[in-house]
Amino acid sequence: FSALFAAPLLGRIGDRVGIPKVLFGALLFTVLILLCSFFATNIYQLGALRFLLGFGEGALFPCIQSLLVKHSDKRIYGRLFGFNQSSIYIGNIVGPIIGSCVAMFFDFNLIFIVVATLSLAAGTHLFLAERRLRQLKSS
Repeated sequence: FSALFAAPLLGRIGDRVGIPKVLFGALLFTVLILLCSFFATNIYQLGALRFLLGFGEGALFPCIQSLLVKHSDKRIYGRLFGFNQSSIYIGNIVGPIIGSCVAMFFDFNLIFIVVATLSLAAGTHLFLAERRLRQLKSS
């Protein structure tokens, strides 16, 4: 629900200050909220944190789509957006399966650490790729 409000607002901010800055900020915010979720002691805290998580996730999708448009050839937009949507759907299916396996064999709270770690790794990879693209463009 909160992603509905965040997406247009953070998309406009991204247009002003730059998509990569908003994307990295949203990723860091998401990681922070996931780490806080690890320490939630009741369902109300977890619900509030999930609501806040929507703000971070609401920024991710428009930013990713903007970067796809910015760094790709117009002739393959359809294919790229198809891969992007397919990845989202696959994540919506595989994520809960992996999450339930982690919860079953370890601890429910560990799911938040695993997702935060994966998000941080993806953000680091994206940061390095974006920096490399800027270096290539400037030379």
